[in-house]
Amino acid sequence: MTHALLIVEGAHDASFFGHLARMRGYRAVRTMSEMPEFWRPLIPTRYPVDDAGNLDRVIPFPEVHTDPGSNTLGVIVAGGDSRLVEGLRIPLERLGTGSFTGIGIALDTDLAYSARERFDSIVAKLVALNRDAVGEGVPGFPLPLPTSPGPVKRGSREIGIHQFPDNVRQGSLETVLLELRPSVIHNWNVPPVCWFATSTARRRRVSRPCDVSEARRVIPRHKPG
Repeated sequence: MTHALLIVEGAHDASFFGHLARMRGYRAVRTMSEMPEFWRPLIPTRYPVDDAGNLDRVIPFPEVHTDPGSNTLGVIVAGGDSRLVEGLRIPLERLGTGSFTGIGIALDTDLAYSARERFDSIVAKLVALNRDAVGEGVPGFPLPLPTSPGPVKRGSREIGIHQFPDNVRQGSLETVLLELRPSVIHNWNVPPVCWFATSTARRRRVSRPCDVSEARRVIPRHKPG
């Protein structure tokens, strides 16, 4: 049994990665009775959910996916890029950093920044998270941080950061979806991010390996039987 955590900006990002999870043999948890015990500390048990009594329209909780081997993936919608690191800290504190075999962040590369600037800005926030957590004596910190966006080495405890659309250009999830060919949409054996990366390389006439984002490394493929 393994557990993976993915923090995304918005609901569409969560749906996208949820589809990738289904491609790999996972199914979404729809009822509380099916919710694995591991994730239950993150499910609100009261409303309002915070001590200030704010009447939030949306109640934050992880979208959990499980496979037949009881491996789980929790996708948390941060509600915007400014809340990504905050969305990461809460589950790590409550569930423990050592409980996860994979931790990922997926975010857009806004047009106001280059891909490198975008990466450096999120890493700076993670550095601040490490500093604060260590100062408060939170177990499991500091977290190992990556030096570049893209795939995480197998067995590494680094946080994986994927920047839409391809860790290189400016854009978003919508950039990936708009550039998908209709014929590929029906071929679910080809992950969309993988197709996008390889097709872009062909158009540029360069040799470039398929970069499939942290999702394919964080989510192990289920092999029936």
